[in-house]
Amino acid sequence: MKINNQAVNRLLKTLAPVYKAADTDPGQLGCKWQQDVMRRIRQMEPPQGQASFFQAVSRAAWKLAPVTAVLAIVCGVAAFNFDVVSEWQALDLMASVTDTVAYLDFLQ
Repeated sequence: MKINNQAVNRLLKTLAPVYKAADTDPGQLGCKWQQDVMRRIRQMEPPQGQASFFQAVSRAAWKLAPVTAVLAIVCGVAAFNFDVVSEWQALDLMASVTDTVAYLDFLQ
């Protein structure tokens, strides 16, 4: 966990009176220094870790998921509404021209 120098200096400044008071009279410490230290710790920013490759890919995939879904729906509607391949070309692709009997059976 990396802590920047400014946060460390603030903590040391908060803890300095405690160390001095502990040397002179340990009974005078009280609870205020603990509250100050915990307040400073809570105000510190969380450590910035480096994301792994899979976390970055997962984050990007979830950001692109709605766009991908909309694109798939638009392409599906476009393919359904527009005659991309004519019936004759589809029939020619599915049936073998060399087998006349199977071709005629397919037409009926």
